[in-house]
Amino acid sequence: MIAAIPGNAWVYPEYQNIKVLAVQKLSTDGRASLDTIWAMARTGFKGRLSTTVVIVSLPEIPQNIDWGAWPAI
Repeated sequence: MIAAIPGNAWVYPEYQNIKVLAVQKLSTDGRASLDTIWAMARTGFKGRLSTTVVIVSLPEIPQNIDWGAWPAI
């Protein structure tokens, strides 16, 4: 017999908010490094990946994906 138990999970906006806060708390050097890595990651995917590492104010229907979305996906 299998028993159902309640589960907890985050939803997309919660992942997004956590990533935005994490990026905002980075040091200047840390942010510069992340921006450089993100720019390299966007190579060939500029239409799909956002210009910035995180979209601070996420629209209801995002047009592209930022770094903050990856754990949620």
